[in-house]
Amino acid sequence: MTNFLTENGWNIFIDISNLVISLITLLIAFKIFNKFSFKPKVLDKQFETVSELINILQNWTISINTKGIENPKENYFSRGWRTKFFEFKNLKESPNHKELFFDENLLFTQEWFEQNPLMGLDNNPFMPKKIADKIERFKIWLPTRANPDKYEKVTYIDLDKFDKSVKRHSDLGLIYNPNELCFQNFETFYKMCKELIEEIEKWLKEYDATNLNLK
Repeated sequence: MTNFLTENGWNIFIDISNLVISLITLLIAFKIFNKFSFKPKVLDKQFETVSELINILQNWTISINTKGIENPKENYFSRGWRTKFFEFKNLKESPNHKELFFDENLLFTQEWFEQNPLMGLDNNPFMPKKIADKIERFKIWLPTRANPDKYEKVTYIDLDKFDKSVKRHSDLGLIYNPNELCFQNFETFYKMCKELIEEIEKWLKEYDATNLNLK
């Protein structure tokens, strides 16, 4: 009788152990399934977010205007360029833009501050972190009104405007903040644009999304 109870108890213990092991295995399988079924959805959402960013940048033309390059005494902005965002990657090698790379503070228009298309994109939870960090550098905090007369040579950045007429700075509402990276000079702004482009390309390459027509 004792042997029967002992054997029976041992069988019950084995059955319970097998049940516990089965439950643990099922739980692990469930967690793995959730992990690998959720990850593609997040990645799809990130691809969608980066694709939207690329479309924004693909259609974005930046207006660049200067005064004092040819005549340091001029008090208006006499030179202008319209440049597609993705052209910034090789802008420094362009003979048409070499004269922009001088060491003067860079100014922006109030309109840029209020409406540039990068605003808020770094806060999107599905924007890849390294790309979001590059976008965040374009933020302008607490700008003040700028006086271009302080500079013999100066450049300002604006949203896309096709206007060949000269611009007096009193009509532009120019702003600056010497503590912000983007205001240092055009070289710095160029590097910010280039690094954002390269970070996007790096992220796409990591997930085999190459051979895209970025221009």
